[in-house]
Amino acid sequence: MSGVVKEHEELESLMVRDGGGEGTLVMGAEGLREFRKMEAARVVEAVDERVEKNRSVVPSVRMSMRHAPSLKLESGICLESATLVIVRPSEGYSDVGDDELATEAFAGNCMYGEAVVALLKCRKNALEMNSF
Repeated sequence: MSGVVKEHEELESLMVRDGGGEGTLVMGAEGLREFRKMEAARVVEAVDERVEKNRSVVPSVRMSMRHAPSLKLESGICLESATLVIVRPSEGYSDVGDDELATEAFAGNCMYGEAVVALLKCRKNALEMNSF
């Protein structure tokens, strides 16, 4: 993904779905700018660190997670252990816009879109991961 974002400066937004259609990554223009900036900075740091430690560099991220052990949708579908996770860079983190980001990512997919709306009403747990 980083190669595509780097090579195509004209991209204004990006949506990537996994092979099973269960996960979706959405980045707007601001997110793409931040990603390119972080990638450029990481390339310089990563080369030195990989040589020293022979491992990949992982950026610090904050995750917002909402979970429902059992979720009955208005359509009658029941989902077991439904989870919504939103991942953002730790630097300059703000959860403002997370709800809209999640809703947009699953718009048009009635079952998952409905599940996202229901999960956004659940209690939010925050988690921060730092590379070591």
